[in-house]
Amino acid sequence: MKNTTIKTVLKSTSIRLEQAAASHKTAAEEMKYEFFACGEPIINGSALLDQLPFDIWLRHTEENFDPETVQKDWAVSTTF
Repeated sequence: MKNTTIKTVLKSTSIRLEQAAASHKTAAEEMKYEFFACGEPIINGSALLDQLPFDIWLRHTEENFDPETVQKDWAVSTTF
């Protein structure tokens, strides 16, 4: 039988969620281009990160968080 090892991906017992913010720009763009480099044309659940430049996407997520500014065809949502 082949010896296999299990790779630990998450060592912490807690996960930290943060709302999308300007400070996440570099990491978000790296993730976006990694998806594209792997042949993925769509990032499901990204609130259009795959289709918009980061700064426009961030404004989009902020507007969709507020019932007063959410797009008419979107539900109020939070992006982490």
